[in-house]
Amino acid sequence: MKKNFKYLLFFLGMVFTLYLLIPFRNERCFWQKKFDSKGINGRVVKKKIDKSDHSTPILELENLETGKVDTISFLGERSTVFKIIKESDTLYKAIGSNRLYFIRGNEKKVIGTVNFGCDGRE
Repeated sequence: MKKNFKYLLFFLGMVFTLYLLIPFRNERCFWQKKFDSKGINGRVVKKKIDKSDHSTPILELENLETGKVDTISFLGERSTVFKIIKESDTLYKAIGSNRLYFIRGNEKKVIGTVNFGCDGRE
C-alpha cells in the first residue's frame, strides 16, 4: 500500500511540475500581441514561405533607421496582407497597432489589418 502511495505522489508531483512548465495560452492571441508590440519602419528584403517550418510566411525587413534585418512571422495570420506585400516595398506599423502601411514618397497607404484570429479571450 505504501508503495502505491509513493507512486501516486510521484505521479501527482510530475503532473503539477508539467502544469507549471507548459504555458497554457491561446496561441493566436500570443501571436497577435507579439505582432502588435513590434514597430515596423523598413524595407522588405525577402518574402518567403518557410517550408521547413510548417510553411510559415516570413518577411525579412531591413530597418530604415538602424540597417538591421528583422524577421517577422505571419504564421496563423488570416488576412491577405502577406499576399499583397512584395519584396522592396517599404512598410510602416506603429507599436501597439495591427494596421500595416506602405510608405510611398511622403505618403502612407493602408495595406490592411493583420489578424491572427484572436477573439480576445486568453
